[in-house]
Amino acid sequence: VYFQFINSLYNKSPSASVYLKLLNIRYILQRNNFRYNFYGDYDSPQFIKDRLNYQVNINLDKVFGYWDFYKISDNYFLPHIYPAVIYNDLNTMVKTIEVNSSDKLPLFIEKGHLKLTNLDRLNLGKTPPTITFRKINPTRYEVKIENATKPFFLVFSESYHPKWKAYVETEDRKWKRGNGKWEIIAEYPKVHVKEARHEMRFTPKDIAYLFKKPLPEKNHSLVNGYANAWYIDPKEIGKQNFNITLYFLPQSLFYLGLFISGFTLLGCIGYLGYAWRKRNFKKK
Repeated sequence: VYFQFINSLYNKSPSASVYLKLLNIRYILQRNNFRYNFYGDYDSPQFIKDRLNYQVNINLDKVFGYWDFYKISDNYFLPHIYPAVIYNDLNTMVKTIEVNSSDKLPLFIEKGHLKLTNLDRLNLGKTPPTITFRKINPTRYEVKIENATKPFFLVFSESYHPKWKAYVETEDRKWKRGNGKWEIIAEYPKVHVKEARHEMRFTPKDIAYLFKKPLPEKNHSLVNGYANAWYIDPKEIGKQNFNITLYFLPQSLFYLGLFISGFTLLGCIGYLGYAWRKRNFKKK
């Protein structure tokens, strides 16, 4: 699928990486020993390599036997979570931001999913906030936002689902690694994003999110053809520095189901033990 997209840009645009960045694609593997004409007239490996080599920001990095390993330039890679700044010319509610400028970040809003009114008249800021994020587990991400002075979109490159919720956290959370500070493992200065060390920790206390109030669903939109984005206005929050938790709400129902199942199991075991003891007492 990705090659068909790159091939469609041949002789039209050598900058497929500009669009591939929206899909968080960083590497491309090209196999050279398959029988491309076994099922009919398919593109040969050399044909595919010619198309890839035509792209100015997709470079052959290494060769492993029959595999060619291509890498997209670091300048055209977006982190998993990043802020997107939009200008005030959203005529038809569909906008693609130019990505070659250092102060513009890409965001493609799908028509019909963004429910904000008069968005084309908003004067959204040109300087994005600074973002630091960390993955707690596949259903929860913590995001620290600093110096947010203008409305922006927080883009989360996971498949869009209405049950992904964004919760504003007023307290300053510290991830206790490295003397109480967030341990940074990657930085993306061009998009004002830092990535902290991830964890794989599931917390049943997250059931509490069933009772917390997330950002309104009207602020949640499908972007870039597959991802999630939330429109965030710091004036509505009342702070320039704050934290946001991105959470997949059905996980709380899973925890709740575990608790109910556990209590039911303990109740059954207790009842069986009581019945066994009562029967033995009668025999004696």
